[in-house]
Amino acid sequence: MVKLALHGVLEGHEHPIYALCSSSKEHILFSGGGEGAVVEWSLKTMKPIKIMFKTRASIYSIHCPNALPLLVSGDREGKISIFNFVDQQLVYQKQVTNSGIFGMLSIGNLLYFTSEDGSLRALDLTSFELCLEQAISEQALRCISYNADDEMIYVSGKDNKIHYYSITEKRVVRSEEEHTLPVFSLAYDAVNKQLLSGARDAQIKAWRISDTINLAAHMFAVNNIQLIPSHNLFASASMDKSIKLWDATSLKLKGIADPTKNDGHHKSVNALCFTPYENLLASGGDDRVIRVWRIEL
Repeated sequence: MVKLALHGVLEGHEHPIYALCSSSKEHILFSGGGEGAVVEWSLKTMKPIKIMFKTRASIYSIHCPNALPLLVSGDREGKISIFNFVDQQLVYQKQVTNSGIFGMLSIGNLLYFTSEDGSLRALDLTSFELCLEQAISEQALRCISYNADDEMIYVSGKDNKIHYYSITEKRVVRSEEEHTLPVFSLAYDAVNKQLLSGARDAQIKAWRISDTINLAAHMFAVNNIQLIPSHNLFASASMDKSIKLWDATSLKLKGIADPTKNDGHHKSVNALCFTPYENLLASGGDDRVIRVWRIEL
């Protein structure tokens, strides 16, 4: 088994934590939550550095693009906020939709994001212009992931379906429905050529070329899935207060953190973030703290 050893606890949020993101500097972590603040933390000192910026609404997603020195957040009111690390200031803050923004990813200079109104949008991070706005579902889209090999964006949410959006064809080429309740998390594993999905039905599914494998993963909703490619693992976070580690190839359970075993979260775990810095996995949830775990093989 793989051990999740508690490395430390980061305190300061006054409301539930919904989003975590690592910086290009591996020891820097960002968090966002119910009070509408994006906070910067040091994993070296295990202390807060500063509040990066604030919004009026709960922050549901944060993202650092690989191609640009930016930190992006999406909130409950449909506002995108962009902080430029070079300028050390907010360079963009605008409401781009009237509904909450849940999932984000970037491909080059384009930020793709999903929202509660069921649309997939793309914002050019250099010109700050919307260049895509396409209705995908009549219900909320909660999550997004990307397969670079096939140039396919996966989006999913409240309609229980996983929609395959082709970047080259600019349309949904197919939709899959095997989850029985809304899908909260997607992660494409390029090493094992599989799409991982986690849902309110407490199941994780591995969508492979030849078949689909179902894991009865948790007791309650699977809120987040985080790839740990350096160890061929992935982690899942759940409303049942637990974090589980899985072998990405065999899909066997390898480790667990919960309140009874190793001082895990006392309420729903909403977000995960892995950083290669000392093999640390950060988790945040409704108990308003970030727990930082060492992955010990």
